Amino acid sequence: MVGAWLLFYAVSSAARRPDVGGQAYRLLALVGAQIAAGVLNLLLLAPVWMQIVHLLLADLLWIALVLFSAATLKFQPRAADPSSHEMGMDSASRLRHGAGPPAPPAAG
Repeated sequence: MVGAWLLFYAVSSAARRPDVGGQAYRLLALVGAQIAAGVLNLLLLAPVWMQIVHLLLADLLWIALVLFSAATLKFQPRAADPSSHEMGMDSASRLRHGAGPPAPPAAG
């Protein structure tokens, strides 16, 4: 179930934030490798070396998840309001400085 949640989280985050797409695919690859290692661990009746590989993948997956989560939370500046370019201010700055909302375009 955690693997399914990570799949959903990575795909939906990458769809919203294209700049984290590479990290999302790295996370998904590690989830797949971890599941494959777990199945192999069961099939081989859990030899010590396979348990170590499975734990190594778990650590790498955790590190990738933390880095991916941090990247998705990184501040991404928004584009400025196009109507406020003539004064060099965004909408919040215009209101803070008393300029009021932008005027509607002139009909004509």
